[in-house]
Amino acid sequence: MSSITVQPIVTTVPNINQATLKIDMDADAERLIVLDRLTLEVINHVIRPPSGFAYLIVPQKYASTDKLLVGIVDDDLAFDCKMADGVSATIEDVQGLDMSQ
Repeated sequence: MSSITVQPIVTTVPNINQATLKIDMDADAERLIVLDRLTLEVINHVIRPPSGFAYLIVPQKYASTDKLLVGIVDDDLAFDCKMADGVSATIEDVQGLDMSQ
């Protein structure tokens, strides 16, 4: 009788690097907007998550430049909007990243 040798199959999952932003939003802000600094193109626009932390994936080119504008807006018009200029994204391996809000 012949024998069978079973070899395990080992696979590796490559790193999935993405440009990310983690933004701690003010409790009075209802919305967040991310703009390209040069073109004013809207990169992302989100409602404030219950946790107050917005986790966003943006195009990778924004990790090597400081060309993002990040703003928070109050829908009740009780407060002025606030903008941060010259924001850079961070490169992270998002494979195991918890993006829950």
